Amino acid sequence: MDSEIEKIKKAYSNYAILEYYCFENYLFHPDNIQELNLIGFDKNEYTKEIIKQKNIIKNDIISNYKNARNSYQEFKIELDKLRTKNEEYLIIEYLESDDIEIFFKAFSMKDNFNKSKITYITSKYPELAKTKWFRIKIETILSFK
Repeated sequence: MDSEIEKIKKAYSNYAILEYYCFENYLFHPDNIQELNLIGFDKNEYTKEIIKQKNIIKNDIISNYKNARNSYQEFKIELDKLRTKNEEYLIIEYLESDDIEIFFKAFSMKDNFNKSKITYITSKYPELAKTKWFRIKIETILSFK
């Protein structure tokens, strides 16, 4: 949750926290892939596919989310100070959105996206990690702002 990230950054100033759920969300973000100018890649169709897959499994993600969050070390140390109350409602809000910038905070491209339709992209891991878009995103995370 955005509010939790702010609290954690205040409590632990040397933390670098991803804005999205996982690292793969950066690699497979439509803007990142578009920068590669791959033949046959259609950003709009790809985005629609991500949204479609998210919407199919969002209830499963929501039902498993709380258990996953219980494993976060930051919430074990200072549970009452850092963890958001009524987190389920915020997770639902994130996943109900079809805006990638919002639902990528709660959706894992690594675990929840079926990449069988984009095998020509998954073979480009090294290139995906070298784009200007990706570099800017990671530099922003590491800048400790």
